[in-house]
Amino acid sequence: MDSDRATSQHTVAVWPAIRALWRQRWLVVAVTGIAAVGSVIISLLLPNWYMAETRLLLPGKLASGLLSALAAGSVPTTASSLLGGISGDYQRQLSILDSRTVKESLVDEFDLATVYDVADTDAPVYRAVEALSDNIAFVVDQEYNHLSVRVFDREPQRAADMANFLVEELNRVNATLASQNASAFREKVEQRYRATESELDSLNAAAHDFQARYGVVDLTAQAEAFMTGIAELRATMLFAEVEHERL
Repeated sequence: MDSDRATSQHTVAVWPAIRALWRQRWLVVAVTGIAAVGSVIISLLLPNWYMAETRLLLPGKLASGLLSALAAGSVPTTASSLLGGISGDYQRQLSILDSRTVKESLVDEFDLATVYDVADTDAPVYRAVEALSDNIAFVVDQEYNHLSVRVFDREPQRAADMANFLVEELNRVNATLASQNASAFREKVEQRYRATESELDSLNAAAHDFQARYGVVDLTAQAEAFMTGIAELRATMLFAEVEHERL
């Protein structure tokens, strides 16, 4: 009984709202139409933005055979990290692409200070780099294991050229860093080699002094002969003890 009464009251409350909307139907239609036309006009007046995307499939190992062997485990972990051997990790590439050096190179190459209308400011390069940071994106796709370089610009060709330029800068900086790291690793190996040679020379000098002082000609052979003599002497003593007990 109470539920029927509540339903009837709800129905009575809804009908006045419907009648009010019906009376103002032309106002509702007019507002909706004006909003639709306004959104179309605004969308037509806004400048078009285009996105250029480049996908990078980075190698899991270094290209050089020697460096590949080194990074694969033939050298300690510190040496492998020094050479930049990254497998399945895009941190190195992301750091290069997002660096201020690469962004400033992009700003200079395409005169983005003028494109972004910041050439007359107090710090045009800084302002252009800030604007550029909002118009580029680097996305790592974990499913297909690739790095996407995306550039947004009002001109499609410039967006594509900027994306390609970022990839070229990535390759250039990465090659430079790899060369510097390989040179640093080679210098460390050479230093260690020279230190080892110096230690070997010191050991050889000390062995020579020991041989000259104690009359040792061949330490290894003399030690072997000494141990053989001790073994023979112990055998003779044992034989003598057995004979003594037998007598």
